[in-house]
Amino acid sequence: MALLLPTLKGSGAVRVALTLSEALLNRGYSVDLVVMVALGEHLNNVHSSIRVIDLECPRLWTSVPSLVGYLRRERPQAVLASMPIANGVAAWARRIAQVPLRLVLSEHAAQSMLFGYTGKRSHKPLRHMIKLSYRWAEAIVAVSDGVAQELNRVAQIDPGRVRIIYNPVDSVLIEQLKTQPALHPWFDDNSIPIILGVGRLDQQKDFPTLIRAFDLVRKRRMARLIILGEGGERANLEQLVSDLELSDFVDMPGFVENPYAYMARARVFALSSATEGLPMALLEAMACGTPVVSTDCPSGPREILRSRRLGELVPVGDSAALAEGILRMLEVPTSPELLRARVKDFGVDAACKKYIDILFPSGGAA
Repeated sequence: MALLLPTLKGSGAVRVALTLSEALLNRGYSVDLVVMVALGEHLNNVHSSIRVIDLECPRLWTSVPSLVGYLRRERPQAVLASMPIANGVAAWARRIAQVPLRLVLSEHAAQSMLFGYTGKRSHKPLRHMIKLSYRWAEAIVAVSDGVAQELNRVAQIDPGRVRIIYNPVDSVLIEQLKTQPALHPWFDDNSIPIILGVGRLDQQKDFPTLIRAFDLVRKRRMARLIILGEGGERANLEQLVSDLELSDFVDMPGFVENPYAYMARARVFALSSATEGLPMALLEAMACGTPVVSTDCPSGPREILRSRRLGELVPVGDSAALAEGILRMLEVPTSPELLRARVKDFGVDAACKKYIDILFPSGGAA
């Protein structure tokens, strides 16, 4: 079988694809990881028994002929595409290739993130392409109930065609990696709590709200903020840190191979996103037993935290509310046992079985 991704750049969807590909491999399935262009931080994290097929086509439509060639040559029994661009490429390529295979499209983000959040007119062709893609697929996977509702509301997808499969969290791997050293000098001083944010440095993650919230926290108590990740908003975020005179208290070391060592040692994990699908970093922090504060964004955090029973939920873009949530969690943290227990609902075995059922409904191997 084949898993199709745009790239292997750091993101929750890519980590999910790598986890799922290894789980399928361990169950006897041969797996090709097909990428439109083989770039990204996770390129070296692909299991050695999984073939990486580089289409060498960073642009949307130029990758369709390359994927058509792959489908006709390799004849995979099933293709699982992830993220809107890959979904569109997979649907058009299968339609042109005219080869027998089962096409499953997975959506990891609220559709409003693509359309309503950006508000770009240039997204109208993309919206149309996505609607066609979903129409041509044998099955559609949404990673949360909120994403499924968005597919119905924005893309008019019949809810009966959508199956919800939570992203798998490899708790066993996280348990191993979280004990490794966090290579940052701030963790040498346990007296000053560290707030942690993780994600791409882009508008969707809304790190300016987290930085402004941290500024308010700093006015009340000693603390430090680390943001892991890389992206196009770095310069703007660094300028904001400088403008708020927080350079001695905020650090953005970029992408790190092992964020779990940071998560396990942080006092609070904070998610400030404007939109999500099912935020993997939030789940991974909980797997580390780290108390969490999150925006109540569409979608995922409310489902994960069971409303507010397992962590703080605050309005999107409200730095004051986020600061108050962080301060409350510093004072009265959620039990690590409760957080880890919740993450068991997102186990790899359960997710892999559901994907196998939907990819190979009649049995067989890819």
